[in-house]
Amino acid sequence: MTELAREIEGLVDAAVLGKQVDDFMRSDVGRFLLQRAAEEQARGYEALRDVDATDARAVLRAQAEVWRAESIADWLGKSVIDGLRATEILESREDDIG
Repeated sequence: MTELAREIEGLVDAAVLGKQVDDFMRSDVGRFLLQRAAEEQARGYEALRDVDATDARAVLRAQAEVWRAESIADWLGKSVIDGLRATEILESREDDIG
């Protein structure tokens, strides 16, 4: 497989995954999980606001709660953005060829 073919295959894979993730995020399950992540993030921020700053374990627990919640949404959002970029690149190459 040529380097160009591998690059195109990678772009197609990213575009397909981005579309699948976007569809998932719009589904009932995706919306449910994103809502739960947002609620967990809010609880984590509330815990950080209220925690005794000298209680390192409590601070770490609250930070972990925020990190986990933010990470889920970030991973999904990044997949969608990467897919859109890949689609744009593929379409621009198609325009250049055709």
